[in-house]
Amino acid sequence: MFFSEWMDKFEKQKHVLRLFVKSWHPGSTEYELAGGGGLPITAPSAESACGIIRSRIRKEGHNVMKEFDRALENRDYPELYSLLQSAWFGVPESTDCWSLPGFREAVGLLEDGPSDPLDEKGGE
Repeated sequence: MFFSEWMDKFEKQKHVLRLFVKSWHPGSTEYELAGGGGLPITAPSAESACGIIRSRIRKEGHNVMKEFDRALENRDYPELYSLLQSAWFGVPESTDCWSLPGFREAVGLLEDGPSDPLDEKGGE
């Protein structure tokens, strides 16, 4: 996928992606994992490993929603991708995660990012 296509797709889904990042990025003030979001853990070993990564992300000191808004305004693909990826790590390891608002959209963008965000002739 080309950078402009990825950004267009992100723009079309920005509201649900913003909600996803706000709810599930470990550095967000509204991070929902405190109670696991009510999702049953279906991969306990992976959940344990993600817990370590979540702790590291929280310690980085993010102002998640400011970062999201600034990155979207600047069409900053690396930052938007990083925010989605961190939010993905924040989601409990549960097969029920696919029902979370924005999860499916975020995974689609994470799986289909441009190979080089600065090269319009880049990824397919």
